[in-house]
Amino acid sequence: MGKLIQEKLLLETKDDFEKVKTLLGPIEDFIDEKIKNNMYDDWNEFEHTKKNLKELEENILNKSGDMVYVYYLKDEDKIVGFCFVLAGNNKMRQFLEDNNFAIEEKVCQLHAFHIIKEYRGVGPEWLVNYIFPDLIEKEIHTVYFASSHNRAFPFYDRLGERVGTYIGSSDHKLYQRFGYIFKIKI
Repeated sequence: MGKLIQEKLLLETKDDFEKVKTLLGPIEDFIDEKIKNNMYDDWNEFEHTKKNLKELEENILNKSGDMVYVYYLKDEDKIVGFCFVLAGNNKMRQFLEDNNFAIEEKVCQLHAFHIIKEYRGVGPEWLVNYIFPDLIEKEIHTVYFASSHNRAFPFYDRLGERVGTYIGSSDHKLYQRFGYIFKIKI
């Protein structure tokens, strides 16, 4: 492992959205890992991330008030980590209302936080020492995160508190996915 480089991008233009499509490698690798290890749970994070980004692209280009910050971690030229953060006053407000949370200003929601397998130990440090301080500079002090990945629950519990639960269906309606919504004060 070389020296890790942290970069970020605010998605504002069509070109920004085209660039971010080239950064999704860690999510695609995660799906490949699940399939290879017979752990595929009928939930394709790669396809869901692409779908979310397409919807957000339409909103942002139409000046909806949404903002998406993309953070990525590189080892030389290889993308080893990816996270996008949703902020603004459209989709974020919808998330808060849908989950019966008080409407707050200066909040965000983490989406698609993935580190490729060989680098997984760097995720907490990257989140706490790079992403969170950058969000604080943007005057964001509350982060929401929904996850159904039970191996990640202890980490999110250390960062914040569980404020909700959800049950979703898998892509082909084969399984139910139980998850928690975490609220993290930064």
